[in-house]
Amino acid sequence: MIIPSTRYFTAGEVETGAYLNSAVTNLGNFMLGRPIAQLTTANTTSITAGTTGLAITWTSSNINRDNSWSSGTNPTRYTAATAGWYYIQGSASFASTTATNRGTWIAKNGTTVPGSYSNTGIASHQFTSNSSAFVYLNGSTDYVELFGFCLTTATALAVPPAGSPATITAQMNLLWVSL
Repeated sequence: MIIPSTRYFTAGEVETGAYLNSAVTNLGNFMLGRPIAQLTTANTTSITAGTTGLAITWTSSNINRDNSWSSGTNPTRYTAATAGWYYIQGSASFASTTATNRGTWIAKNGTTVPGSYSNTGIASHQFTSNSSAFVYLNGSTDYVELFGFCLTTATALAVPPAGSPATITAQMNLLWVSL
């Protein structure tokens, strides 16, 4: 998506109504239709104990306004088509287990985004981990992923957990907020 440029006028310059209406309309349309996405998964993802994390594979998008996610090419990644700051929120539910260290984080280009790491020390309960961050993404070169991890149990966890009330219990939401 192309971000409309701001036009600066000089003293005494005369512009047509059509030009001014076009400039205002383009900016308004961009802000009303800015890049936004909601990615979900219906697949069970096994996260083996002791691993440092596994990127969640998304199976569908409820919203993908900028076409920055593809189920066929790198389905774990949202690769920004429009440069700017994005607010990113991701969550994944984990089944009840004896594990006491499980959770999520957001990664940009494979590197953990500072402050996005979320985990729990609570065992024997179904648990949903929520991660969020503001991340600057260059258009068409930077990507983000949501990782899940489980460090302290001998069995794999499943996302979504068996018997969970919803069929989709992992999602990632992205919203372009600023240049």
